[in-house]
Amino acid sequence: MKSIIFVAFLNFLSLSTYSSYTDTQVPSFSAGSSGLRTRIFTPDSARYSGGAPVIIYLQGGNVADNIDTSSRFTRFGFIVITFNYPGGTGSGGTYDNRGPACIAALRDIVKFATGVITDNTGRKLDQITIPVIPVYGNVGLMGSSNGGNVSIVTAGMYGNEINLAWISNWESPVGEEMPGAELGRRGNANGNPYYNPSYNDTTGVINYLMLRYSDTVSVYNQSTVFHGGFYYDINGNNIPNRGTDFIINGYWVVNNSVLKSIISARLLREAVNRGLYPASPPPHLPSIAEAEDYWKYRTGDVWIDSVKTKLPNLMFMVTASDSDHVQSQKDHPHVLIQYEKFRAAGQRFVRLNPDRVYVEYVSGLSQPTVPDNDAFEIFTHLSIRTKLEPETVSDINYQSAAVCELADRTYSGDTNANLNTIINCATIGIQQNGSFIPSDFELEQNYPNPFNPLTKIRFRIPVSGNVLVKIFDLTGREVTEIINKPLEPGTYDADWDARAFSSGVYFYTIIYGGFTQTRKMILIK
Repeated sequence: MKSIIFVAFLNFLSLSTYSSYTDTQVPSFSAGSSGLRTRIFTPDSARYSGGAPVIIYLQGGNVADNIDTSSRFTRFGFIVITFNYPGGTGSGGTYDNRGPACIAALRDIVKFATGVITDNTGRKLDQITIPVIPVYGNVGLMGSSNGGNVSIVTAGMYGNEINLAWISNWESPVGEEMPGAELGRRGNANGNPYYNPSYNDTTGVINYLMLRYSDTVSVYNQSTVFHGGFYYDINGNNIPNRGTDFIINGYWVVNNSVLKSIISARLLREAVNRGLYPASPPPHLPSIAEAEDYWKYRTGDVWIDSVKTKLPNLMFMVTASDSDHVQSQKDHPHVLIQYEKFRAAGQRFVRLNPDRVYVEYVSGLSQPTVPDNDAFEIFTHLSIRTKLEPETVSDINYQSAAVCELADRTYSGDTNANLNTIINCATIGIQQNGSFIPSDFELEQNYPNPFNPLTKIRFRIPVSGNVLVKIFDLTGREVTEIINKPLEPGTYDADWDARAFSSGVYFYTIIYGGFTQTRKMILIK
């Protein structure tokens, strides 16, 4: 085993929870020779005795730069990775609006996060996060807003190539009409009503009989006005009236060097079927084929069945408050779409919002008004309304609660529908890369320490298995192997004679049943 893995030892190193990070470049064919600019945040200490779970954080919006300047999750013992998509600052390649190139980039970041590939300098993640060890079997995606679409599409496209344990999405606009908020946007966007009245929020059905097209409709891309577009004729006068009718503004992107207002293919098909699509459309209006091609890679709902096929053990949670940051419909259709599709697909674990005990754990407060939904619970357009987080709980708290719960469930294998207390992973043993080591496993500090030139390394194993003990120098280079053989349960001493080595800091690592643990020692001559 060539991977060099180190465990946290806070007695020797002090890390800043929010500012300790390392920037590097991760290779990806979608980012050319430069690779992907990547930032890795290392926590003060790992969440588990076996190491730290890993979050790949995906910001919302539709821009190429995704790197965060701080991480709220490290205080819970997570390693956090953020990166810029192809074409973003410091990343090679060309940005494609979070399309196939960006999805391939995220796949490669997951491979790096799970120890499959190295960065451009040949380092694996565990060599960068020294002394904290990443748990390669507990890597998840945290999709904030539109980042959730990228997370689902990547899992659906490349799930058979990546070892992904869980996905947590926050108020992600999953579904064709959702990124462009075609059913209504929180606030008065472009003079539209708060809700699109053509949508029935108790049935989830859009009344396309209200759909119209007009050459006089004004649609906006920032300060630029374009004419010609679709609207829902709410007052029935066949004239677009801004403020009364609902104007479809679209999702503005450059497509084949032309600025397009990409709207849902579903709306365009209805328009064509009813003879509403203009014979000579304005350049900013997409065709059905253009809309289908665009949304195929940018909304997660069509990939959920593929996620189940390729990653059957993946755990999924969607989090949302009762007042969404963008979408306005009372039934939160974007949340309902992803939750119900994952549930219906038979995913291993599916939940709407974290267990109340985890919300209380991260907030440090009693939260009696927080819904405590069972995993796998069936929701409708009506019942979901009372199952969302109240705005009195901050978004940060329930995002943090969600990732803590998913990581703990992954680590422990606990898929119970509800919990009475947070999962105490310290009492269940150590799990890494699918291997479980009972809690009476122990790797002791070497004695004496510091030493010259002899030292003793004591360890205890609870079950039979092959034991490998290696010594590494401060740079992570392996200098010797002192044990490599099968052992019966018991306590053992491994002696190291370091008279042939120079003074300095060394690390000793035990690899046993797929589990790895490391401690530090000092040779003084």
